[in-house]
Amino acid sequence: MVKPAQMCLFTANRKKMPLHNRSVLVTGSSRGIGKVIASQLLTMGAKVIGTSRTPEPPSDFRNSGNYQHKKLDLADITQLNQFLVETDMARQSVSVYGEDYLKKGLSFDQLTQPADVAEIVIFLASEKGRHMTGSTFHVNGGSYLN
Repeated sequence: MVKPAQMCLFTANRKKMPLHNRSVLVTGSSRGIGKVIASQLLTMGAKVIGTSRTPEPPSDFRNSGNYQHKKLDLADITQLNQFLVETDMARQSVSVYGEDYLKKGLSFDQLTQPADVAEIVIFLASEKGRHMTGSTFHVNGGSYLN
């Protein structure tokens, strides 16, 4: 997560922000991983088009001039590794199976955080990721789903 002091540094010098003048589409931007990704992209200077099943944008983004919200229901698209990232869905699994059970196959001793996923998205959206095409990135605590 970008700290408030870093955020002030970026907003003070907007043209030097890493994602200035880049547009990014973020699905599921109203909560969980998508919301963290959208928030961090905005902090880095990107223009974000966020989607969710609800017509209203998240209250955090309503006053952002760089955020546009569109209602879009992608419920039929499968989300990979979603239980390995600490979100509302993961918390439901933890309440059923227990955190120790979910951590059992992880190389690290904690569930992946939404901010961990946001970091790879920021890299891919930046100039540094310009040659990354057709790649799969596993941000899953060192575990793979069978």
